[in-house]
Amino acid sequence: NMISEISINFAGEQLTLNQYRSIFWDKEKSLILSDLHLGKTAHFRKNGIALPNGVIEKDLENLQNLIEHYEPEKIIIVGDLFHTELNSEIEIFRKWFEDFNMIKWLLVKGNHDRFSKKFGMEETEIYETENFIFSHEALDSLQKPQIGGHIHPGVTLMAQNRQKLKFPCFLVSENQIILPAFSQFTGLDINFEKKQSSTFKKYIITAEKLIEW
Repeated sequence: NMISEISINFAGEQLTLNQYRSIFWDKEKSLILSDLHLGKTAHFRKNGIALPNGVIEKDLENLQNLIEHYEPEKIIIVGDLFHTELNSEIEIFRKWFEDFNMIKWLLVKGNHDRFSKKFGMEETEIYETENFIFSHEALDSLQKPQIGGHIHPGVTLMAQNRQKLKFPCFLVSENQIILPAFSQFTGLDINFEKKQSSTFKKYIITAEKLIEW
């Protein structure tokens, strides 16, 4: 699939958003994403909730396409790489990961992450660069512009037949970016942005492309 991209300037840096729910930071050769929740579908199935197969495979296929397209030297995961316990999906990831461990993986830990150490990833609660702070959840005081996740932002749009459709989106304000959840299997928070004092620009993700709203 073609990658649909929109380039933005954020805190003096050029960042490229794409419809595969991630950001490429060319200057640092870094791919940035959040909320993969590996193991979540297996966890739900174990608890008797019927879910489609192949969610994790599709997510990893998308991630692989992004890696092949951008050739990042570093992957920054802004929290919730893992969902809960070790299960069959984590094993799928482990096998997949073997092909990509020459890339430097940095996990900015989320509220679910427990065993990234098993993969030899670098871990931190907060990752600070010259211009940004990466933090899974929003920090109370923004000393620097922040890139985060956790919310799984989404929007509701009215289709022509008056049907409401929900789409994931990036939320971008002057000093904050909230990433969409990378995993296809996550709920969407469509009310978050209404409750905020700052105004966010939305970049909406449809199956084919990214749309600036």
